[in-house]
Amino acid sequence: MLDILKALHESEVRESWEATLELLSLDRARPFWKDLGLPLKDPDEAFAAVRRFISSRESLDMDMTEDDDEAKLLWRSWRFLGELGLSQGEAAVRALWDWAQASGENEPRWHWMWRILLYHLGKETPADIESWAIPAKKAGPLIAIGGEWVRWIDDLEARLERAKQEKKTTWDETRNSEYQFANDDDEGDLFDALQVALEWIPFDRHWARVVALLSPDEMEALIRWGKARYADLQDPESDEEPDELALTPKDAIVPLEMRMRN
Repeated sequence: MLDILKALHESEVRESWEATLELLSLDRARPFWKDLGLPLKDPDEAFAAVRRFISSRESLDMDMTEDDDEAKLLWRSWRFLGELGLSQGEAAVRALWDWAQASGENEPRWHWMWRILLYHLGKETPADIESWAIPAKKAGPLIAIGGEWVRWIDDLEARLERAKQEKKTTWDETRNSEYQFANDDDEGDLFDALQVALEWIPFDRHWARVVALLSPDEMEALIRWGKARYADLQDPESDEEPDELALTPKDAIVPLEMRMRN
């Protein structure tokens, strides 16, 4: 875990890490932990450890020198990682770290756009897809993968909406007030960030099936469809070009769950 501690010396990395843990500490987020796919031995104890980590921030004496303050923040993170490693195992620590680094604001733009496009792909007809030079025998399975993604997203959004309607606990109210103050946004809700975090791994799994299904030429055809579909979704007054839909070669696209194991 020394590489994690080294990375936490960077203030932006540390802030992103703490923001992820703060999101996971919410009472409204707790029922969704099982959706993260993390190899936790005892999720309840892991949740309690995250809570202790967030609570410990209030006890820090941050009026020393800048170097002293940074040392305190690093020690706090190191103590949390050690505690989590003892109760959950090092694999769980690594998985949580990798997931936190991959989700949220660190998401590549192509990944974000294809999460949206795969949803729309699931609502296309075989004729629509075949018109982009994708064979009929591939169009059906491709739309089926998109259809599964549509159903998964619709179910997730319904669950998130139900959770959002619940009355906030004192813990959630406190965390959200801090979030609003830090972002100068009186209407913001920290809980809203959970959807992207939850979508990441399932999208990688669906996308890996798309990559496995299509040949390189067919993938290029899908990219052309994606560029056209993305343009349709754009604001008519926008002059943004969807050039970032030019994906890496398919053998370089590795799902997050595989990256976490390697």
